Amino acid sequence: MLAFSTESAKQFGLYAIIGIVVLGIVSMIVVRKIVGKIISLVIMLGLAATLYGQRSAIDDCVNKLKGSASGVVTGAIVDPTCRFFGTDVKVPLEKIDPTAK
Repeated sequence: MLAFSTESAKQFGLYAIIGIVVLGIVSMIVVRKIVGKIISLVIMLGLAATLYGQRSAIDDCVNKLKGSASGVVTGAIVDPTCRFFGTDVKVPLEKIDPTAK
């Protein structure tokens, strides 16, 4: 199973957004009819918005875990993970509680 860290997942999301926007621009150049251009642009923007939402969800999840940082110290949070498109992303304890080692 492919394991992401939160930073690599966020970077992947950012690169994917840039790639989709570039793909949208290229498809606008290639597609000749205006309706096709509009449809492809809407699809590409929808994909970019979905990726942006996933990146925000990772930030929210890490912040939520920070809110329960006392659980890290007591051992309540054994394996902190967040979800990125249905894939578990391991959150380093340093992200949640800088004093944890």
